[in-house]
Amino acid sequence: MKQVEDGSDEYLLFLGQMPFLEDRLGKQFGRFEPIAYTSQVVAGTVFQVKIRVSDEPTGYVHAKIFRPLPHSQQEPELQASKEGQTVDSPFDWSTNKPVAAANPVPVAAANPVPVAAS
Repeated sequence: MKQVEDGSDEYLLFLGQMPFLEDRLGKQFGRFEPIAYTSQVVAGTVFQVKIRVSDEPTGYVHAKIFRPLPHSQQEPELQASKEGQTVDSPFDWSTNKPVAAANPVPVAAANPVPVAAS
């Protein structure tokens, strides 16, 4: 896990996700301090970020953020979030409810199934 450096590109990316996290979790954070992250390159970069949002022992939020490749001209996207984490909580998305896509494509439209003739 890498430490987040103040003023780095990653730091600014994570700060830019604050309003989306607040909206997703229905909270206003008095503190928003990205402290550590992992990253994986997959036709863009997926970041898993540990963010301190309060002084409580469970005052950490985990966020999964996708940053597309620059040529795609798409904005970074908050893919998942999980609150009530501790400084030592591992990233675990198995019990997470993913963030709904802004413009989801209906499955039928994405994968049309031919209708058999009668």
